[in-house]
Amino acid sequence: MRKEVIAINAKEKERRQRWDLAEAVFNENRADLEVQSFNQGLFPIDVPMRREIGGYRKGRVVVNKTNWWIVAMHKVPGLKYYWLWPVKLNDNAEQLVVLNEDNAILIEGGW
Repeated sequence: MRKEVIAINAKEKERRQRWDLAEAVFNENRADLEVQSFNQGLFPIDVPMRREIGGYRKGRVVVNKTNWWIVAMHKVPGLKYYWLWPVKLNDNAEQLVVLNEDNAILIEGGW
């Protein structure tokens, strides 16, 4: 049990470091990023999601090849998961982004 608690605590410490970094970037660069996006004609895009076999959800959207931020929230009974993730789209026809518990930037609720 001790090893498991140590591993979970290390994951949560890393999650907190990602949160602190995202908060700093947001506080320091938000206005500049919004102006740059507006000048490039980039605006938030909703991604329609559908439930797949196995219970996971999948969404698909076509966007310009540039830098994007994925901002997502998912609720389950008693928990809310949040993601804030920069993505640089390259020349690949498709790019898969997986959002799961491990890469959530914040998890709220009772554990």
